Amino acid sequence: MAAVGVFCASSTRIEQRWLDLATDTGKELAARGHTLISGGGRVGMMGTVAAGARSGGAHTVGVIPQTLVDWEVADTDSDELIVTDGMGSRKNLLIERSDAFITLPGGLGTLDELFEVWTTATLDLHRKPIVLLDPDGFYRPLLSWLSSLAESEFVRPEALSMVTVVDTVPAALDTIEAQLHVDRFNEAVATGDWSSFLALFAPDAVMTFDGPPVGPYEGIDAIAEGYATQPPTDTMTIREVNGKNVDFAWSLGGTGTMTIERRDGLITHLAIAFHSAPA
Repeated sequence: MAAVGVFCASSTRIEQRWLDLATDTGKELAARGHTLISGGGRVGMMGTVAAGARSGGAHTVGVIPQTLVDWEVADTDSDELIVTDGMGSRKNLLIERSDAFITLPGGLGTLDELFEVWTTATLDLHRKPIVLLDPDGFYRPLLSWLSSLAESEFVRPEALSMVTVVDTVPAALDTIEAQLHVDRFNEAVATGDWSSFLALFAPDAVMTFDGPPVGPYEGIDAIAEGYATQPPTDTMTIREVNGKNVDFAWSLGGTGTMTIERRDGLITHLAIAFHSAPA
């Protein structure tokens, strides 16, 4: 389970389909057991994403500057409503409280938030997943312009790759969940502390392997013992996410696919198939 920051429009004059998209995003977050971190407004897509999340039982956190509270647009139904002294401190707190970010269609404020988390990621101030949900090519002109900046060397190509572009709500959450899984795995490899990674699993989780002679591990205690007695030393990177299937590559060479089944936001079955071994 993760705290997902969602950036989106607060306009009250947009088409109903964008409000429906925000509602669907909130409901999907709830269905997967995640917490919503929003800009704390009750109008436009910002309000409907929060309402959608709460309708599915999700915990919602709104972060809003006092100025907008004074305008009476605060989402007072939020489980937590945090009032800041300005827009800058609002953005800082949104970044701090979120484990990952989804940007939906929006205007200047949404773009400001997107570029804030994107820029700070390029500076290695955080390593949180950033997903741009681009239904109907809403952001296509922007992405085309950014690509031209890379071609003229105003922007590094690797900076552009820090944002994943998808066109459906499930794909956005699949991408975030896969990246958080890999990030926690890599952190555990580096530190030797597997507690944060193991927290992703349900108590009755099963872990199976197609390749090396280890496992299967049945139950969280068996999975924990497996990592304690045979700790991996190779980190991984994601090559592609396709629903429950995540293609990955090892840092020392070799590739594989993880198939991840979840219930209430926790992994119930992790199946790993190795396609090629490290060199």
